[in-house]
Amino acid sequence: MGLLAAAGCGLISGLSDYERIDGDAPRGTPGGLGGTSTSGGGQEGTAGQGGTGGASLALGSPCSIPTQCGSGFCVDGVCCDTACTTTCQACSAATNDIGVDGTCTNTAPGLDPHADCEDKGSLGCKKDGTCDGAGACRLYLAGTPCGALASCQGGEAIHPDQCDGYGECVIGGAQLCGSYRCDAQGRACRASCTTLADCTAGAYCNAINECIPQKLQGQPCSAAVGGECATGHCVDGVCCNEPCGEACRTCSAAKKGSGLNGTCGNVLTDTDPDAECLNYTCNTGACHTTCSSNSQCDDGATCIGSRCE
Repeated sequence: MGLLAAAGCGLISGLSDYERIDGDAPRGTPGGLGGTSTSGGGQEGTAGQGGTGGASLALGSPCSIPTQCGSGFCVDGVCCDTACTTTCQACSAATNDIGVDGTCTNTAPGLDPHADCEDKGSLGCKKDGTCDGAGACRLYLAGTPCGALASCQGGEAIHPDQCDGYGECVIGGAQLCGSYRCDAQGRACRASCTTLADCTAGAYCNAINECIPQKLQGQPCSAAVGGECATGHCVDGVCCNEPCGEACRTCSAAKKGSGLNGTCGNVLTDTDPDAECLNYTCNTGACHTTCSSNSQCDDGATCIGSRCE
């Protein structure tokens, strides 16, 4: 008790007898998370001193663990407004459909950052392993091959089997190419032509790039269009039965003076419609070489001493 009396003169003023005997300094009010008074005296600790509490990052801020975020959710590497656990939902600008960090919304089409969607394979045209942009797993897109591939051989094309975009595989089927040949890649029928080789036998490529049936003997034709005539010869503007290229021969009924178009014959005697005889006219499939009258001379020439001049 002597010690207590001596100390009562104020050596440690401000402390109660009980506190001194107990040996504990008074405790201050707790500060923030982890903050306690470190002083041995009786001053109270201030809020937040003595340690660092948890961070409170704003929505959209980069994060690695949920406790860093004020919202308590770290999703896709950013602080998110919700846990964002629904199928095909995402929270980062790089993965969601609105391009905004921190807002949970539908995953952008063609992505699957949370591995929500299993790829079922294209043959069945079901889920393709990505999201559709509307909050669901995407089906294989229309036009995706799902069976037989495109091919064309011998004038018959096989159309590819393709997904319809609704989960079904549509069989392409076969198509006859008609007057057209298969394309150079052997995948489809040609739809137009540029040369005779683009058309099948019995057809030709016309002036507007169509393969159409060849013309028959005697029908009008143009020598500038290859393969137009089934006979293979366009002479004097008609499809002819032979080349008919000799002087004073023709396939035109008008130049023959009789008969039919399309059959090669002699030019009408004493005429030279194609100016082949150089001052003379034709005579039964050949040119006169002498004359006895002006009729055997071409227009503008006169028979003088058996010569057309």
